[in-house]
Amino acid sequence: MKQLTRRDFIKTSSILALPISQSSFGSETQDLEQKIIINLPSYSLDLINFENGKFREQYSFEVGIGKGSNGRAPTPLGNGFISDKREKVIFRYGADYPLLNLKKGDIIRWTNTFDENGKPQAYKMPYNEIRGLGMKIKDQKTNKEITSCVIHSTTDEFTLGTPCSSGCIRVGMNDMVKLYDLINPELKTGNLKNPIPLNILYDLVEFRYNFFKLHADIYNKPQDYIEKFKQLAQLTNFSDSFFNYSKLEDYIEEDKQVFKQTHEEILNTLAKPYPKNFVPRNLKSKLHKTYFFKELKA
Repeated sequence: MKQLTRRDFIKTSSILALPISQSSFGSETQDLEQKIIINLPSYSLDLINFENGKFREQYSFEVGIGKGSNGRAPTPLGNGFISDKREKVIFRYGADYPLLNLKKGDIIRWTNTFDENGKPQAYKMPYNEIRGLGMKIKDQKTNKEITSCVIHSTTDEFTLGTPCSSGCIRVGMNDMVKLYDLINPELKTGNLKNPIPLNILYDLVEFRYNFFKLHADIYNKPQDYIEKFKQLAQLTNFSDSFFNYSKLEDYIEEDKQVFKQTHEEILNTLAKPYPKNFVPRNLKSKLHKTYFFKELKA
């Protein structure tokens, strides 16, 4: 089993001081107890807890998202909700492997992955520790409800921060156990009595405190970085004369080239046979660029 080259699955954190964007909550939070916001280009999942309709705390987790190429679907954009908790998730092979006497649909018994330093390692699938959260999403493009995508644990933690899955949201093993326990903590498994609202976004520009971040356009859904930046600046009460937009435009043009090259390199790496498919942290970091406001001051 350790010679298996590539696995194709059929799927049956810290606390931040402030939320990503108060506008992401919607106009009414009075009846909300929890909400999940996923921003695909930032590879982030945020669980927000409310108390008496007011923001209380936020937990953030790094995730892997749909590849959107090489025969694998992107993660759909849209609004929906978390419908159920799955204490047991089973992974199955998505193709036949005659040399290993494995057929499509057989349960995957071994994981061939890497440790945090990129060293290959193989071990039995820890199904007793793997969790899942069912999602029901109203796709922005088709307006159809999608139930095939799941938030689930992954033993391939090196793929977090990359477009890697067939549409599902991957979360690291320990993080997924934590997230699972935080969701309707009184419920161990099964359907949620009060489904948790879910927003899946595609924001290429994010403001945080005294800096902002640009993210690579990995699904070819281009946005005007400058215009988005200006809109966010206005929402945070910065005047139009505060930033040097000419300087910012030059920086962004350089960043977009790095983003494109990095995205291609990551996709090419993920497509290689194991154990040549490891994506290092320093490569994934090139899908993002942070600018502190003082760097762009006019």
